[in-house]
Amino acid sequence: MKAKQPTSKPQNEKAKLNHYGQFLAVNVTVPWEFSSRLPIRSWSSLLLSSGLPVLLLRPASAELLLAAPRLWMALLSLSVDVCVAACARLLGRPARRCLEALAGSHVMLVFATRTFSNALELTLLAALMLVTMRCLAASGRAAEAEARLERRLAGSQYTVHRLQLGEARAAVRRAATAHCAAVSALLCVGVFVRPTFVLFAAAPLLYWLFRGAGDEKDNLVQMRLVRVVPISLALVTAIVIMDSMLYGWMSFANLIEGTVTLDHVVLTPFNFIVYNVKSANLASHGDHWCLTHTLVNVPLLFGSLGVIALGSFVLHLKSFARHLLNLDLHVTTSSAFLSASFLLPLVLLSWFPHQEPRFLLPLLVPVVLLFADRLDASPGRWRNTRRFLVLAYYCWNAACVLLFGFVHQGGVTPALAALQRALPADGGATVVFSHTYMPPQSLLLRSDVELHDLAGRPLPEVARLLTDVTGASRGRPVYLALPAPLEDRLTALTRSSLRLRPTRRFWPHLSVEAAPSLGQVAHQCRRDSALRALTCLLGGIGRQLNLVLFEVTAVSPAPTAADRDSARAARTRTPELHATEEDEERSGPSGSARPSSARWVAARPGRLRVAGG
Repeated sequence: MKAKQPTSKPQNEKAKLNHYGQFLAVNVTVPWEFSSRLPIRSWSSLLLSSGLPVLLLRPASAELLLAAPRLWMALLSLSVDVCVAACARLLGRPARRCLEALAGSHVMLVFATRTFSNALELTLLAALMLVTMRCLAASGRAAEAEARLERRLAGSQYTVHRLQLGEARAAVRRAATAHCAAVSALLCVGVFVRPTFVLFAAAPLLYWLFRGAGDEKDNLVQMRLVRVVPISLALVTAIVIMDSMLYGWMSFANLIEGTVTLDHVVLTPFNFIVYNVKSANLASHGDHWCLTHTLVNVPLLFGSLGVIALGSFVLHLKSFARHLLNLDLHVTTSSAFLSASFLLPLVLLSWFPHQEPRFLLPLLVPVVLLFADRLDASPGRWRNTRRFLVLAYYCWNAACVLLFGFVHQGGVTPALAALQRALPADGGATVVFSHTYMPPQSLLLRSDVELHDLAGRPLPEVARLLTDVTGASRGRPVYLALPAPLEDRLTALTRSSLRLRPTRRFWPHLSVEAAPSLGQVAHQCRRDSALRALTCLLGGIGRQLNLVLFEVTAVSPAPTAADRDSARAARTRTPELHATEEDEERSGPSGSARPSSARWVAARPGRLRVAGG
């Protein structure tokens, strides 16, 4: 087997990155992050989020292909509840309140059940915080037990006593090694799932590394690093080899022959950092104000708990800074540790100009551990204020569940599922989506369907591209999915060239790129009665909250004089196949009668076999 040369380019993206599509015999859309030219995302995130259910179930329908990974992510999200409850007990926090806050959070109900890499970050951070806290608690208990044993056996000359002391120390080392292995695994997987995991893991890792006792602190840090580094290197090597082979830069021949060089290696976290440090790349995704995370995304994700968190940090900033210098696993200093776990990634992520809410999903863990007890409305001081906070928290999260879980882009996947059931078994089709999120092409479960994602392109450009796609379809059916607020405008733009026939409407669907025009609806709903106006307004908004699926056909141009002359000449040359207009009039009692079979054959040559029958 010939080894791949370092200068060779990666194989075709469809061949290398379409593994799921090859397995299911369908086409998939390859995101730009997974481009084999400069991959910035590791395959480990795909394998963790959707690989297992897809590879095991081989879904036969769009609904199952969508539900299986989400069900798997929902099961993974339960580990967040387990880890948060255990951390709360270790820190002396109310575990029940923490679980209630998690259960009512739309972050857990919506985002954590989707195949986001940020949801995996949330799960991994909760596990990392639990492992580090358990390691510290276990090492503290073991150190106390060892000290008691040393005091009890001090001065003893019996061999059995020395053996007991040696066994106690060996047990401490074994427990420390197990915890170090777990920390290494979580850290390595988290970095390859999403390199920003380092920012969220920084506070727990520093807390774990540098928490020690007296003069032995330096030895303790060295001992933990000595155990972590080799395990981390082994895991990193395994993940890098997997990514390099799946992206097509490395082969088994390179490994067997020992010809692996840096040109064969794909290091996705490094590529991720190189891409994101360039301001031009981030600007292409949208620039945000530096305080967007703090003033918008934190309250949006965490509701009243987020507002309480920001207010508490402002009021106690000096106290938190002082406690950061003396971390310990007691209630008096656990606030400093959790505050660092919240503030450090928030500040660092705010330096990047592109700031989306989902980037902050892992912060749910420290926020809940810190402030879930504020949702206690039991009798006591500030009872009415606490009741208001509880009501605001659950009402806000219920509204966000409806918006992000059902309404926002809610028609995309039902439209794909409907197309998957309605498309003919063979012959293929062309599907166009405009002003929606990227449609998951894999839900069509077809390899002969061509899908075009026009994103948020201007409507004149959409009309032009739709005309080109329809003209090149070669008789295959063409479908367009478009938000309802744009229906009239696109119909007017394509009236002369295309016929858009609505086939189905999917409600509810909201595209921020094509939001309902409330002013236009209100203008159309001017009524004498306030009740009638309100009813009209609600109905108009409801009609605009739709994703419309059109069947697109080309408009046949009107026949010219030359076309009519050519048709008349053809009838003259073959009079036996063409009935004249006089013969047609004589063959039926009125103009509404069916034309003669010969005339029907000439008008519909595609049905020649049927007509002959």
